[in-house]
Amino acid sequence: MLEVLINRSNAELFFDGYTHKKNHHVIFLQESYCSKDLEPTWENEWGGKAFFSHGTNHSKGAITLINLSVNFKIEKVIPDKQGRFIILKLSLEEKVIVLVNIYAPNKIAQQVAFFRRLNQQLEEFSRARYSYNWRRVQLRTGLK
Repeated sequence: MLEVLINRSNAELFFDGYTHKKNHHVIFLQESYCSKDLEPTWENEWGGKAFFSHGTNHSKGAITLINLSVNFKIEKVIPDKQGRFIILKLSLEEKVIVLVNIYAPNKIAQQVAFFRRLNQQLEEFSRARYSYNWRRVQLRTGLK
């Protein structure tokens, strides 16, 4: 089972060494405020593979980090041009999995359009088998 850390706050935890104290396989960061020129810095600091969906240096942005201990092959990467999500299709231990890192808008009016756009991107994965540990997500995010 993949150990996933979901972080809804900005990426400060990443740079204060928190992620290096834990042995997570996958980390989802939102509000990363990252630009393309900082990608090598993120990857070097993480020491693993990083996938980016850029917002601006003042808003949005999603980053998915995968630990080097995870033996995977990238099948497809779909970053949102607005920095709101990144979709990764991976082959992992002879299974295909889809990871979706989402940073949805706060305003209801924007959410409707956002989830329509996200749904369109996910339609091609509709035949994929989705599996998740909802309890782990609850523990990490406080969701019930």
